[in-house]
Amino acid sequence: MRSERKIQVLAALVAAASLAVSASLSTAVSAEAGRAQLGYGDRAEDSDPPEVALGIALGAFRGLFVNLLWLRAESLKREGKFYESIELSRAITRLQPRFPRVWSFQAWNMAYNISVGTRSPDERWQWVKAGVDLLRKEGIPKNPSDALLHKEIAWIYNHKIQGYSDDANQYYKRRVAEEWTIALGPPPPRTGTREQNTRLYIAWLDGFESAPETMDDAVKAEPRVAELASRIANEARLPLNEKLLRSVELYLAFLNSWAAREGIIGLTEDNRNDALMALIADRSYEKAWQTLLYHLRKRYVTDSLGMEIPRMIRYTEKYGPLDWRHASTHALYWALRGVELGSERVNSKDMDLTNTDRIVLHAVQELARWGDVSYDILNDQSYIALPSTDFIPLYGQILKELEERAGFFEGRDRMFRLYGIGYENFLRDTIRYYYRLGDKEGASKYYEELRTWPGLNLNLKPDLERELAKPLDQFVMDQVKGDEDSQDRRDSPYVAAQEIDGAIRDALIRRIRGDAKAYTGLMQYARAVHDFYREKQYRFTPAGGDRARMERFPLVFEDAVANTLTGMTVYGRLPVTDAALLYRAQPLAVRQASFDRIAGALVGPSAPFDRETFSRLFPEPENMEQYRALRRLQDQTDDKARLRQLQIERK
Repeated sequence: MRSERKIQVLAALVAAASLAVSASLSTAVSAEAGRAQLGYGDRAEDSDPPEVALGIALGAFRGLFVNLLWLRAESLKREGKFYESIELSRAITRLQPRFPRVWSFQAWNMAYNISVGTRSPDERWQWVKAGVDLLRKEGIPKNPSDALLHKEIAWIYNHKIQGYSDDANQYYKRRVAEEWTIALGPPPPRTGTREQNTRLYIAWLDGFESAPETMDDAVKAEPRVAELASRIANEARLPLNEKLLRSVELYLAFLNSWAAREGIIGLTEDNRNDALMALIADRSYEKAWQTLLYHLRKRYVTDSLGMEIPRMIRYTEKYGPLDWRHASTHALYWALRGVELGSERVNSKDMDLTNTDRIVLHAVQELARWGDVSYDILNDQSYIALPSTDFIPLYGQILKELEERAGFFEGRDRMFRLYGIGYENFLRDTIRYYYRLGDKEGASKYYEELRTWPGLNLNLKPDLERELAKPLDQFVMDQVKGDEDSQDRRDSPYVAAQEIDGAIRDALIRRIRGDAKAYTGLMQYARAVHDFYREKQYRFTPAGGDRARMERFPLVFEDAVANTLTGMTVYGRLPVTDAALLYRAQPLAVRQASFDRIAGALVGPSAPFDRETFSRLFPEPENMEQYRALRRLQDQTDDKARLRQLQIERK
């Protein structure tokens, strides 16, 4: 056989073998590609823009066509035509679902560009939520290990929602709290140590993880679930989804309200469902309700909110009692998920992964500063966030993990330069917070951490070393007083007013929760700062007339407490029932100073309460006529005379 013939036969055998192997592997490869959503869109849906059908028809030229669409979308974005740009982006996601940049582009447009072009907070929230949903329901499932998309959703949660750059940020925070109150119900109260709280939260989440996967499984676990589900649909007229969960949470919150039991408040017609109330009150369905609700919550969290409950449990085990009503908890979840999955496939220079890692730190910082959430679904204005000592240790813990990985994402020296000032400021805030709580042991622990941390910024070495050599008490008070050595000067009257109001506000919330030690420590701290600034900054000058040069808060501390309590009550920062309990617990001077102002805001034809209902919530203090006469006299006196008079009264 000639050599040419041999080559032809050999080539034919190789081709036949290749075809055989291809045939055997194609089914498995196609199945895996389908599961991983790696393929291009191969058909247009009725709701798709026309570009999708055209791109599919172009076949091999689809990539070139997508590039043209991308250039056009960028051009429309620069021109401010966001809606048209999003339509083109949607076409690109259908044609190339594995292209992360377009998902990021579209989510950013929704959450940042389009949202601020609307007027009402609700309209803004719809677009912010649309950006979040696009990533967690579509973009990330199609690109599960892409760090960029995880970074984007974490950034939206931590910057857009938890941050303060958007005027509607408080509304966003309330919507996240509402969404997750509906999803999981209120979390267990955190009344123990960090370790105890963490175990409590893990047990709480375990209940959802072990819940039945399907309705059939729920009926097998508890046969009366089928009967209960039928009655909910036929009598309460509610679907077995988040609408039912919302109605259940409203009714349970109503049952637990002392004001509701006394007939002071009630459910609105839109929220009232007597048939549902009767079913919940029927004790024979108690086990069926528990089984059904656990199942529905599991499906809602997994299917509608795109979260993995086992991962939520794992992060709780490591990072502490995470409150899923808090936006930064979600920023932490998505950032951690992105780092974990992304590090399996990226190289050491992947900036998306590095930036995602940084968001983990920012989220932990926000949880330490505002991670203790109160929210009452009956009162949409009730969202309150306070510092949480449960998350304070995490900042240093994560920095140590980054240091151990230094050289993989970024060098150790660069890491210290990036995070040194931030951690130093965080430690200063932590020391002062523990100190004002009355926990000197905790303050001393973090003061030592500040002194010995290797990444401490020593650019101003002589001043910083001199400052850190001081005893704890002097270190804290020098920060408050603005000592010349302090790197955290607080001699501004605006800062002083914030420090006083913040401590009082925190103390009042702790009082509601029954934390007497924290309440006492915070009030003592607020009074100390108030007295210092009153003595130092209330200086009358010839050019100032009858006003103190830096007067920014009341001369009398009880008036400052009354101001804060009034603001929290009138502007909805507290449920009015909680505000009433706080009001009743205050000293006479505080109740006298706040009564008329609260009544003026809450009583009247267009106000929430009539005089009788208000009086049941906020009883008028004794000796109010004498108090009003004294205040009128004080208001008629110039500031100098009033200052002398009030100082005499305090003595």
